[in-house]
Amino acid sequence: MASATFKKLCFVSVVALLAFCVSGGFSQGRVSLVAGNQTTTDEKLPNGGGKCINDVDCGGVGHGVCHNGACLCYDAYTNITCEYKRCSQLTAFLLSFFLSSFGVGRFYLGLILSAVFQLLLLICVNVFGCVSKAAEKKPVKVVLALLSLMCSTAIIAWWIADLVLTGTNKILDGEGVHPLNNL
Repeated sequence: MASATFKKLCFVSVVALLAFCVSGGFSQGRVSLVAGNQTTTDEKLPNGGGKCINDVDCGGVGHGVCHNGACLCYDAYTNITCEYKRCSQLTAFLLSFFLSSFGVGRFYLGLILSAVFQLLLLICVNVFGCVSKAAEKKPVKVVLALLSLMCSTAIIAWWIADLVLTGTNKILDGEGVHPLNNL
């Protein structure tokens, strides 16, 4: 009886966490911006459009070019004057693949709050696991072991969600910009 209830609880937790991650989690909502003659509907920072006289006004050498008095950013840079360097999708994916339970992929993307929650989940797994082994009473051991298992399940679900989000480039960084698509 308790086993079936625990499985249902784990399943609901995983589904809720996946829905949370796919919906954007703690990232801020998308807004539409108009910069010069360019509009972006899925990012907070426009891709160029700032007024310029020469290429240096567009973030410096290698960030973008000045075309007809407006900045046009290279792929790796974005915002009105091409000064914001976008995160790499490949780096975010690899960090999520290997170090997701520590929140490293989300720290890299600037998603600090959700990265801290990932780290806290990992700490909870270890604390509940260690305390359950040291507990004297059987009911306490079982409850702590179940809590550790639930946190482990959440970590795995979040890991899968991060792989899907970074692999498909559906995640936004801390500035609301998609990582540079180089996967």
